[in-house]
Amino acid sequence: LGVPVTSPWMEPMGATLVATGLPEMYSQMQTGVGDGVVMIGTGAYPLKLHEVAPYVTKVDTGPFTFGGFGMNKTVFEGLPEDVQTVLRELGQVYSDENARIVKERQGSVYELFANEGATVRDMSMDEKVRCVNTMPDLGLNLVEANESDTVPAREIMRKYMDEALANGAEPLRDWAASI
Repeated sequence: LGVPVTSPWMEPMGATLVATGLPEMYSQMQTGVGDGVVMIGTGAYPLKLHEVAPYVTKVDTGPFTFGGFGMNKTVFEGLPEDVQTVLRELGQVYSDENARIVKERQGSVYELFANEGATVRDMSMDEKVRCVNTMPDLGLNLVEANESDTVPAREIMRKYMDEALANGAEPLRDWAASI
């Protein structure tokens, strides 16, 4: 179960995506519509997914937060300039606070899973490497889907990888290597 954005990197590993939303995941797991969910632990725990899917694997894909403030561009542009400024500033404050909360809670959520009867395990490095190498070239796919006169996707992908490496990240694959 998951969102369509995960299908390009899950389907090559043999998974079949069932596009769904968070409110349906519990009942879909319970009734056999889906066999598993790929999501952040701090998102899965409040949904009590471990009650119907009691095997939890910590993949540790690195920093991962979710949540955001979205607005129709036309509506946003129709707002007074000072309101736009406040929304932009608060957007960053929201993002920073959300990341802080997720980081704070992620360590204990796996203990909660285990304390409530789930079997929790860490994905081995060999499994991670095998999964990453099974994935299609997601960096190239992103560039090909987004590169245009107004979107320098190739440059963005290269800069992303350069910044990640410069800041100590140790990715299992260089997503800019083939662009």
